[in-house]
Amino acid sequence: MSLNAPNAVTLASAACALAGLSVLSTHDTWATVPAATAVVGVCVGLSLIFDRLDGMLARRLGLSSPMGERLDTLADLLAFGVLPACLLVRRSPTATTYVIAGVYALGAVWRLARYEPAELAVKGRWGECFRGFPTPAGAAGVVVAVGVVDTFALPHAVELTGALAMAALMPSSVAYPKRGIGAVPWAVLVPVSVVSMLVRALGV
Repeated sequence: MSLNAPNAVTLASAACALAGLSVLSTHDTWATVPAATAVVGVCVGLSLIFDRLDGMLARRLGLSSPMGERLDTLADLLAFGVLPACLLVRRSPTATTYVIAGVYALGAVWRLARYEPAELAVKGRWGECFRGFPTPAGAAGVVVAVGVVDTFALPHAVELTGALAMAALMPSSVAYPKRGIGAVPWAVLVPVSVVSMLVRALGV
């Protein structure tokens, strides 16, 4: 199957994840923890946008396919499973963090494997819903938790608690609204958190 526009957008999401992972593995002078945190925040934010766009494009252009679904799952695993977990470890490389980051990543793996695309949509009190928290929401939760910790100088235990909560909610059967309350808060909180990370990294 040739590369089409929706698949190219999905690959862009995966590329952002790889860029973030590359920065986390760098220990040069510029890649301080605040700088790495800010870059990863930007990468996750871009992946969230690309994840929203690829599905819209596929539906509008009539290019939905099993290949596109598999590609989307793999990109989501990188951007919303592996990357946030690695960020947690880079920020606080303790044994506890390694365990919690691993639990978070496995929660994302379990969620992506648990439901077939046809099983994801359910009806809830807020309209059409996902089964369980989607991995983009899980990653958004981690980014916001990190932003809150840095902004208010809170202990790393706060972001780790947030990651554990997301790890539990992603593979759950909780009805998660596709729109409205399920999307709007993250659309506000993630950009605010990323800007806060950038301000801290730049020392503004």
